[in-house]
Amino acid sequence: MYLKLIRDRHEQRYTGGKLYLDGEFFSWTLEPAPPVIPLGLYLVELTVSGRAQRGELWSPDPGHRLPILVKVPGHEGIRIHAGNFPKDTQGCILLGDMRAGEAVYRSRPALERLIAHFQAPCQLEITEEGV
Repeated sequence: MYLKLIRDRHEQRYTGGKLYLDGEFFSWTLEPAPPVIPLGLYLVELTVSGRAQRGELWSPDPGHRLPILVKVPGHEGIRIHAGNFPKDTQGCILLGDMRAGEAVYRSRPALERLIAHFQAPCQLEITEEGV
C-alpha cells in the first residue's frame, strides 16, 4: 500500500490536498496553514490513539487505532483522522469525500475506507501540485 498526498491549495487558514492510494484518487485532505508536516516520505503505522481512547478523536477501529506518521521532524503524534474544518486539526491530516471552501465533508466514511484498506506499515509521500 502506497499513499501520496498532493497539496494543491494554500490558503490563510488551511492547506488542501488530494490523497491517492496506490495511484488512484482516494479522498480530499485538509491540514493547517502552514502545514506542520514537511514534504517528504514517511512511514505510516496503525497504532492505538490515546485521544481516540478518551473519546477526543473518532476511530472506526474497535481498538481505537488510527494511522500515525513516524518521524515527522520536530513533531510527534501526527495522525490521519476524521474532521471537517481547520479547527479540527493541530497538525494532523484530515480526510473527506467532499471538499468545499475550507472544509472537507464525509470525513468518517473516508477514514473508515482507509482503515479497511490499511496494510501496515506503508509509506506516505507528501508533495506539492506540479512537483
